[in-house]
Amino acid sequence: MNILYCGLKFDYGKSDLGYSFEHLNFYHTLKNMPSVDKLDYLSLDETIELNNKEYLNEEIINLAKKNKYDLVFFFLFKDEIFESTLNILKNDLSIPTLAWMSDDHWRFETYSKYWANYFSFVVTTDKNSLHKYKKNK
Repeated sequence: MNILYCGLKFDYGKSDLGYSFEHLNFYHTLKNMPSVDKLDYLSLDETIELNNKEYLNEEIINLAKKNKYDLVFFFLFKDEIFESTLNILKNDLSIPTLAWMSDDHWRFETYSKYWANYFSFVVTTDKNSLHKYKKNK
């Protein structure tokens, strides 16, 4: 399986806080899975800091076109990814996208519900949000 992983490298995007939970747990886990043949990593915070959001979104699309991923895995923080980028990945390039929503217990109503339908798959850590996702379709 070939995956593009997009997430924060540093806690809250701030290098002085050290590596983020998602970097330490998701990136390294995916990297060590025997079924993952190729894992490309696009650090959302570093890419935006060095360039901007437009560059980040263009890079995601360019990498996806070039590498024909089996999955683009997102662990998002805010509004780093454009709706148009997600639509291109999912609809135009037919690459499944996955969003890991780890804070649904407090962010579903203000964040997740607005983004969920742009992804092929959504994972939540909040069992109380499952019915909200179904209702939100």
